[in-house]
Amino acid sequence: MASFRVRRQCEDMYLMGHDSKVRGDSVPAAIAPPRASLDDTSRARDASSSSVSSAMTSSRCVVVPLARDSRAWTARRGATTTARARSPKSMRVGELRDALRECGEWDAKTLGKSKKKELVEMYEALERRRALGEVMRGVAEEDEAAAAAAEGASAAARDDARDEREDRAGEHQRTIFNSRVTPSVSGGSEEIEKDLKSNFSGAELTFLGTSSGAPSFTRNVSSVALRLDNEVWLFDCGEATQHQLMRSKLKYAKITRIFITHMHGDHIFGLPGLICAISGARTAHSKSHGGTAVPLHIIGPPGIRQYVYSAITWSRSVLGMPLIVTELRQPAPRVAASASPAAHTSVDPRGKIFMGEYWPDALDCEPVPNFKDIEGWSRLGEDVQPPVWTAYSDGSWCVRATVLRHPVPCFGYIIDECDASGRLDADKCAEMGLPPGREYAALKAGQSVTTKDGVVINPEDVIGERRPGRRLVHLGDTCNSSAVAPLARGADSLVHESTFNSKKVNEALFKGHSTATMAGTFAAKVKARALILTHFSNRYGGGANTRDSNTADLGAGEDEDDECEDMAPPSVDDVDALEIGDRMNVETLVEEAKEAKGDSRVVAASDFFVFNVGRRESFDEFDLAKGDRSALFAGAAKTVPPTFIVDDQDNRSHASNDDRKPNFRRTPSSPGHSTSPSRRSSTVGPSGRRSGTFRRAPPRAGGGAGGTADASR
Repeated sequence: MASFRVRRQCEDMYLMGHDSKVRGDSVPAAIAPPRASLDDTSRARDASSSSVSSAMTSSRCVVVPLARDSRAWTARRGATTTARARSPKSMRVGELRDALRECGEWDAKTLGKSKKKELVEMYEALERRRALGEVMRGVAEEDEAAAAAAEGASAAARDDARDEREDRAGEHQRTIFNSRVTPSVSGGSEEIEKDLKSNFSGAELTFLGTSSGAPSFTRNVSSVALRLDNEVWLFDCGEATQHQLMRSKLKYAKITRIFITHMHGDHIFGLPGLICAISGARTAHSKSHGGTAVPLHIIGPPGIRQYVYSAITWSRSVLGMPLIVTELRQPAPRVAASASPAAHTSVDPRGKIFMGEYWPDALDCEPVPNFKDIEGWSRLGEDVQPPVWTAYSDGSWCVRATVLRHPVPCFGYIIDECDASGRLDADKCAEMGLPPGREYAALKAGQSVTTKDGVVINPEDVIGERRPGRRLVHLGDTCNSSAVAPLARGADSLVHESTFNSKKVNEALFKGHSTATMAGTFAAKVKARALILTHFSNRYGGGANTRDSNTADLGAGEDEDDECEDMAPPSVDDVDALEIGDRMNVETLVEEAKEAKGDSRVVAASDFFVFNVGRRESFDEFDLAKGDRSALFAGAAKTVPPTFIVDDQDNRSHASNDDRKPNFRRTPSSPGHSTSPSRRSSTVGPSGRRSGTFRRAPPRAGGGAGGTADASR
C-alpha cells in the first residue's frame, strides 16, 4: 500500500509539471520534474496515452516521503485533479478556443464553427508542433556549435598552412601560368573605348605576348594574332606562344600564315613547337573529315629557312601538312630588273617542306643601310625609295613588308583591306518595283537589272557609297621607322614597340629600340587612328629586379644589351603590388605617347588584350590619308608560291634513315602548285644553293649535306 501511494504521488507530480509547462504556467521548483533529454521530451509529449511506467521512465523519478498528514494529502490530491482537468480532453470548449486563439494560427470564425473533437485535435497538433520545434531548435543549436568549431579549426589550419608556406619560402615559385593577367591601359579616348567594346567585324587583334627580351610573371614574349573571318595570321612567335594560344579563345589549327619580323629569340623560339602542333591538328582533321591538310606559310627575314630546317630535321619531326617557308631578300645587284626568284623547292624526301624567297616589287631600289648608318636611315623613305615586298595578296587583303632599323634585319608589315562596296538600299529597290531575289546580287556585282515593269535599275541608284577598307600596321623592333611611313599613312591600328621611357632615349637608340615618345611621334607622322604600345621592358612590366641584376656577372656593360637584366626574378612577392606597379609604370608610357601623338587614342596592350579593328561606313580624314590603294588589288593574286619536288638526276637513292621509298619523280607538290622548268638540279638546301645528296637529317660527321649553307647575306 505504501509503494502504491508513492507511485501515485510521483504520477500526480509529473502530470502537474507537464500540464503546467504545456499551458505556459509557472511550476514550483519543489514539484517540477527534472528536464529530460530532447528525445525523451519528444517521446513524452507525442505519447499522450502512454502508461504511467513509461512516463516515469522518460524522466528521473523523485521519491517523495509518505505524507501522513491528511491535510497535505488532500492538497496533493487537489493539485493532481487540477492538473488532470487541464488536459485537452478535460478542458471546456471555451478554454480550448481561447488557447488556440492565442497562438494566432486560426481565426475566430474557424474556431467558432469547430466542435470539441476538432478543437482537441488542433490543440494536440499544436502541442506536437511546439515539441518538434523545440527539438529542431536544439538540433540547430548543436549544428551551429559544430559549424563554429569546424570554422575555427579551418581558420587554424589556414593559419598553419600560411605559416608553413612562409617557413618554406621559395619552394612554391609563382609562374606566368598562376599569375594574374595585367589589364591593358587606355589613354581615355571614347573612340578607343567604343572599339574595345565592339563585336568582331572581320579583323581582330589578340596580343599573346607583350614583353621584351624575356617573359615576366605578368607578360609573355612577343606574339600577336590577327583573326580574320576564316583564318588566323600570327605575327612573331616567341617562346610559350602555344601555351598562350591555348589560354586564349583562338584555335591554333586555324593559323595559316606566320609572319616573322626578325630573328631575335624572343620572337622565334616558339616556332618549332607550334609548327608541330598545327601539323598534328590538321592531320587529325583531314583523317576525320577527309581532304588534304592546308599548308602553313612562314614568311620572314634572312635566316628563317635555316632556322626552321634545322629545328624540324634535327628533331626528326614528321609533318603531315605542307610547310612553305619564304625569306624576304634583296637579289644581287647584277640581277636584271625583269628577273624573278626561282620556285620554292622541296628540301625533304617526303615533299612536305618547301623553301624559297621573295624579292622586292621594284628591283632598282637602294640596298638597306647598315644599322650604324644613321644618315642613310634618315634618308630612307624620304629621299630614297625603300625596298617593299608583297608577301600576300588575294584580292581582299594585301600584306606588304619593308625594313626597319634594328641591329639585325627587321621588317614591318602593312596589312591593307580593299574598299568594300556600299550597302544596298532594299527599301528603295522595293519602291522601284524590285522585290528581293537574285537581282540584288547582280546589283552588288555592278550590273544593271530590269524589273517586270520594264524599269531599268542601275547599281548607283540603289547602292550607297563605297566603304573604306582597313589598314593595320605591325612593326617589329625598331629605332627608326621612316621607311614604313609612306606605306602606313592613315593606319586604323598601329602596333609599335615601347621598350623604354623618354628618359632612356640614348639607350634605346643604341640598342635599336623605341621610347613611348618615339612611338607617339611616328603615329602622329603617319596620322594613325589608334596607337597600340607593346614590347615593354620588364622594368615597366612589374617583373624586373633591376637592383639585383646579374649584368656585371655576365660581362655586359652599362650600354650593352640588358636582356640579362630582364631575366632576373622579381623582388616583390605580393601579386597586388606587382600589378599596381605595372599599371603605374605603363600609364607613364601611355601619357608620354599621348603627348607626342597629340590625342588620347593610345592603348598599352597586355597579354590577351583584344582590339577589334572596326569597319567604317564612310570615309574620314584617316581613310583619306591612305590614298588610292586600287593598284594593290589590281594585279594577280599572290597566295601560294610556285613549288616543286626536286629529283635526283643520277637516279641514286636519298641518304635517309627511314625505309620509305625515295621520290625520284619531279612532280608538283599539290594540284594547285605550278612547276618551274628552270630548276633541274640535285637537291637544294634551305639556303637555295646547290648541294650534294640530300639527307633528311644533317650528317653525323663531315659535310656535303643539303641545308648546311649559311642562309644570311
